[in-house]
Amino acid sequence: MKKAGLSLLLLVVCLNLSAQKLNFDSLLNIALQNRYKPRRMPVTNRDSLFKLLPRARSQAERVRLIYQVIGNGLDLSRAELSYHYKILDWAKAHNDKGSEAIIMSELGYNFLQNGDNNEASIMLFRALKLAEDAGDRQALGIVYLNLSLCFQDNVKLSKSYNLKALQFSKAAHDDLYTINAMQGLGRKYYREGRADSGAYYFFNALSLSTRVNVPEYTCATLAYIASVQSSDPLALRYFRVRAAIALTSGNAGTISHAFDGLALFFLKHHEPDSGLYYARKAYNYAGNLSFASQIRPVTLLAQLFDGRNADSALKYEKLYNRLHDSTNNISKLENAQAVAFDDQQRRQEALNQKQAYQNRQRLYWMLTGILFLLILAAILGRNNRQKQKANQVLANTLEELRSAQAQLVQREKMASLGELTAGIAHEIQNPLNFVNNFSEVSAELVDELGEELAKGDLEEVKAIAADIKENLEKIRHHGKRADGIVKGMLEHSRTGTGRKEPTDLGVLADEYLHLAYHGYRAKDGNFSAGIHTSFAKDLPRVSVVPKEIGRVLLNLFNNAFYAVSEKAKTAGPDYQPEVSVSTSVENNHARIMVKDNGTGIPANIREKIMQPFFTTKPTGEGTGLGLSLSYDIVVKGHGGNIELRSEEGFVTEFTVILPCQ
Repeated sequence: MKKAGLSLLLLVVCLNLSAQKLNFDSLLNIALQNRYKPRRMPVTNRDSLFKLLPRARSQAERVRLIYQVIGNGLDLSRAELSYHYKILDWAKAHNDKGSEAIIMSELGYNFLQNGDNNEASIMLFRALKLAEDAGDRQALGIVYLNLSLCFQDNVKLSKSYNLKALQFSKAAHDDLYTINAMQGLGRKYYREGRADSGAYYFFNALSLSTRVNVPEYTCATLAYIASVQSSDPLALRYFRVRAAIALTSGNAGTISHAFDGLALFFLKHHEPDSGLYYARKAYNYAGNLSFASQIRPVTLLAQLFDGRNADSALKYEKLYNRLHDSTNNISKLENAQAVAFDDQQRRQEALNQKQAYQNRQRLYWMLTGILFLLILAAILGRNNRQKQKANQVLANTLEELRSAQAQLVQREKMASLGELTAGIAHEIQNPLNFVNNFSEVSAELVDELGEELAKGDLEEVKAIAADIKENLEKIRHHGKRADGIVKGMLEHSRTGTGRKEPTDLGVLADEYLHLAYHGYRAKDGNFSAGIHTSFAKDLPRVSVVPKEIGRVLLNLFNNAFYAVSEKAKTAGPDYQPEVSVSTSVENNHARIMVKDNGTGIPANIREKIMQPFFTTKPTGEGTGLGLSLSYDIVVKGHGGNIELRSEEGFVTEFTVILPCQ
């Protein structure tokens, strides 16, 4: 019910504000009935509160903790600023610019209270820069309010800072600094003679302060309003109310200011005894505060003792002069700052105009750049489409080339198969002859078997049957041999790499050597060459794809027979063509050497003979893929190598090297 009555009363006050019908008795009752708790926090738990800073979940909570640690920040001596600097170091270490700005602002205000105006202004402008960089509205409200106090002798400058403080404090929902900003504006408007505006801000501050439980400064405001608008007894009444509430706050600065007001009231009304009583109380409470807080009660004491006690008056006058020496540069500094502020405003306006012009120019250039980029994008898009078409044509051409290459490779394989045909025909002829001969003999033996059965000669029948069985066994043996030759021919004609298997390279080389020789003789009936073999008995079986290595060997043998055949055409009757094949093992590698005494390979083409489509044979006699495919099979397919040694006109030696494991 009390809160509801308070709200209703404040509403009535605000409605009657324009007519200046101020019900001070009702406001006094509100102040007396609501015994407000002290606003200043005890300092015994500062360390515990400081440790809570890193865990604060919001900037508002962190600011509340900061003010609980440092107190209300009013009238502290320099010895009491240790927690200010402790929090300042913490804020810098954690890059908390908002908290850093608030602490620097409070330090600046304290320097101001102690008469160090130069350091105060430096600290406050640094705090302003930090708050702007952080974009912290609460910090901006606090800094601007302290700036308004720093330049309070320049009403125009101070009021501009005060308005900004109110704007940012309201936006940050900082009730305490909103009240302080309203009080500051109320005092400034009264100083300008605008009582209505001053009262508006004072009573708004009163309304807010009763809600958030900080009425001590508002009581001072009521006393000021009473002194300028009401009778003297009413003003005295509110000065006393202010002092009573100030005493409940427990704040030395607030209490000292309240007693200052009472002492000044009695000084104006020529009651020196009462004035001295309250001036001494004000001085006692201000004794441990800043120089600025001590100057006013010392001044009042000097004035009250003047004409009554010369020694005391002189004592306080000297004390006043000593305190004033520390603060006598305030007006000069503020005037200089005001001039600097006006100059800064003019510079800022010129800078804004220049910036606006630059922004327009930048916009024009940006639009021009966008237009240029659009044109460039259109050109690049057109070029990209043309490149895509060209790439498609190239891709099609590449695919055709790959297809042609595959066909040529297959042709090379078929060519090697054709070269095998004659050798295979020669090889398969022997088992077929055996099959035919033993078949004819077996048919004759069957006839003889019938005759002997008719005679009843069982012993002869048994002998003929045994011969027939032996012949059938030989037929089966040679049939399998022919079947193996046919299967080998089919495997050679198939595509694909096949599977690796342990292989006797000597047997493989010997088989393909004879196939190649008979195949070459089938093409050239007059061809004849001496063949020499030397196969190592300790050569281990090597894991290879037999048909692939067979194709490599077949190509090397055919090249050797071709070389000796070509040389035989021009060398004369004393020349004896010879081809030798040998195997060996060296450094865990099997080696197959194919050597001929033919035409040899010229030095200038030895590096090219493994390249695809390079051949020394006449057109129509070679594709140029034989050695290239052989190289791929040995190197890429089996991890081996092919070495060449040649002497033009005398000898050529190819060595196939394959790893044994």
